[in-house]
Amino acid sequence: MKNGPESKQNSDEKNKKRNRSVLKRVIFVLAGLVFAVLTINAVMFAAGIKTGFFHRWVEGQYFGKIAEIQAEGFIIRDQEGEEKSVLIRKDTRIRRGRQTVAEEALEVGSYVIVVGSSNDSKQIEARVIRIFADD
Repeated sequence: MKNGPESKQNSDEKNKKRNRSVLKRVIFVLAGLVFAVLTINAVMFAAGIKTGFFHRWVEGQYFGKIAEIQAEGFIIRDQEGEEKSVLIRKDTRIRRGRQTVAEEALEVGSYVIVVGSSNDSKQIEARVIRIFADD
C-alpha cells in the first residue's frame, strides 16, 4: 500500500473525476427540467390560443351615446363623433345600475358603455351593456 504524495494525488484525481461526473448529471437533469417546463408552457399557450382561452382578454370597452336603435342592436356615437355598430346577442346582459333590464330600456340619447369584442364585420358583439342614469 502506498502512503505518500502519489497515493494522495491519485485519490484527488479520482475525487475530481467523481465530482465532475456528479456535476454533469446535475446539469443534465436541470437542463432536462428546464426543457420540460418550457415545452409544457409552449403547449399550454398554443392550446389556449387555439381554444380561445385568451379571447376574453382582448375585449374592449366602448363608451358613447345611442344614436340609432336597430333590429339586432344599436349604433353608438363616441366622443370623437365616430359611430360603432353594436350587436345584442341572446347572452348579452343589459344593466342599469345594479339591476338587469330588458332590451327595451335602450333609448336613443342614452349614454352606454359596451363591453365586447369586434367581429369580422367590425361590429361590436356586446357581452355587457351598462346604461348610465339620466341626469
